[in-house]
Amino acid sequence: MEHKELIEYYPEHLKSYRELRAITAVEQVELDSILAQIRQGLENQFIETADEDAIARYEQIYSVEPIPGATLEERRFNLLARLTESTPYTERTLADMLAALCGTDGYQVMLDVNAFTVEVGVELTAKNNKLAVERLLEKILPCNLVCSVGLIYNQYKTLARFTHAQLSAYTHGQLREEVLPNG
Repeated sequence: MEHKELIEYYPEHLKSYRELRAITAVEQVELDSILAQIRQGLENQFIETADEDAIARYEQIYSVEPIPGATLEERRFNLLARLTESTPYTERTLADMLAALCGTDGYQVMLDVNAFTVEVGVELTAKNNKLAVERLLEKILPCNLVCSVGLIYNQYKTLARFTHAQLSAYTHGQLREEVLPNG
């Protein structure tokens, strides 16, 4: 929501008065502050754009325990995980929930109906959200299913695009567990 400076609303012959410019300069500061508060109030209506105070309020409303040291994005993720809980829980619903939380390519689900197991792999780009995915699955999956959540580590096909010289800058742990730059 863009607006003109207050002085621009006055006719040209009044803009030259020093007193009027001083008054509108002070009023402009207040108006900008009010408009910023209105803009933030609108953004706080949605978890994706809410600020830290609003996220804390949402956490209280939905009884979400914030993880110590979690970033604002991780806290948003935990709230979205809570909000995506709905019944009935079908494979499609589970896929939709995980896609909403991790992105369409941010996870893999392996379901073994005969062994009553569900394995969910979370991409390294969302590894800080693994705990939230575990909590979500713990709440929504039936009790007769054994669930495990793990990370999808870098594999040879991910590393094949790099030269040996490029890879030598990383430790074995970094090559396996860190998101590598596009290079």
